Amino acid sequence: MSKVESKYLLAGYYFLFSLVLMGASLKRPIHNWDMIAYAASAKRFEVNDGAALHSFVYEELRQSVPAETYDTLTRGRYRQVVSQDAHAFSQQLPFYQVRLLYITAIFLLAKVGVNIFAATHLVSALSVALGTWLMLFTFRPHVDTLYLYVLPVAGVVLGLPFVARYSTPDGLSFLMVCLTTYLLMRGHRGVFGILPLCVLARLDLIIFVVLVWIHLWRLGRSRLTAAFSLLATMLIYVGLKKYYGYYDWVTVYYFTFVQTLTHPADVAVDFGLADYLQALTSGVEGAIKSKPFLVYIGLMVMSGFVVVRRLGPRVAGGVTSRYMLFLLVSSFVYVIFHFAFFPDMSERFFIGQYMLATGVLFFLISRRGHLDDNHPGKSADKMAGIE
Repeated sequence: MSKVESKYLLAGYYFLFSLVLMGASLKRPIHNWDMIAYAASAKRFEVNDGAALHSFVYEELRQSVPAETYDTLTRGRYRQVVSQDAHAFSQQLPFYQVRLLYITAIFLLAKVGVNIFAATHLVSALSVALGTWLMLFTFRPHVDTLYLYVLPVAGVVLGLPFVARYSTPDGLSFLMVCLTTYLLMRGHRGVFGILPLCVLARLDLIIFVVLVWIHLWRLGRSRLTAAFSLLATMLIYVGLKKYYGYYDWVTVYYFTFVQTLTHPADVAVDFGLADYLQALTSGVEGAIKSKPFLVYIGLMVMSGFVVVRRLGPRVAGGVTSRYMLFLLVSSFVYVIFHFAFFPDMSERFFIGQYMLATGVLFFLISRRGHLDDNHPGKSADKMAGIE
């Protein structure tokens, strides 16, 4: 088979995978409670009155989901209170409004006629599909073709379908991680513009942004641009939290891991070290039971073995290898820091890091992997100095 035929066959495989992934995700979406708050946050762009917003969202929800699902989403003390009390509901929105890219995409889709709740799922499914394509474009120059076929399958094991079915910005976050990595590996200056936008998808991507910024700074090139990029990121991060009245870390942590609050703005949270350690312990127990996390740990162990035993100093010798090792190490640092601040090992928070680790392992075991350092090609040449 010629290179051209192989290239088109691979593209067809990824197209089919994306099509099946999106179709399955939209046919069987997960109706999590968060979709109500995200839909309300999107609608808030044009409806400022809290009571009117509350009425619209729950009436639209009633018409959009089966009666059984509606009952589930409004049953239980917390869900029942916020479904009946517009003031309590409005106090939930600061948790969600800061995911500005996600709610803006929902709003725009709703404006062109897409059901506002269906839009929450469409953004997730489309983001995951696009992110998978970016993974292909990122690793294709450096990974054997066989492993490029395995990459989406590994994504299924690591939780891509789950993220695509969920009404959260995690699919969009995955897309931003993939786009940043693609630009980084291409040595494109656009990476400096994308980094500040990452926190518009999810605030916790600030960890990823800082890690990438440190790597770019260590290169010693374009340091002024890198400094402005980091400054813009910090300004957006602080500005979003202030503008939307985002709650402090203690309140978010208490709300998530200790007790859900119907009126978080009116409560003085009593939070101590014991509360943190209890949630952390529960999080560790959940991590041990998380199959995607255990697979990720396996990927990291295998990558470490290959680096130490098979390739040794050759890995650190070339431009491409240094970038790959950065992706591997930064994925682990991100997981550790994120878990320390928010001890929930759900794969939706880490799917980008899991997929990057998979791609790097495939690079390390590919025949063209370490040879790439001797024949770096155009993109690797550019990586030496971000053009």
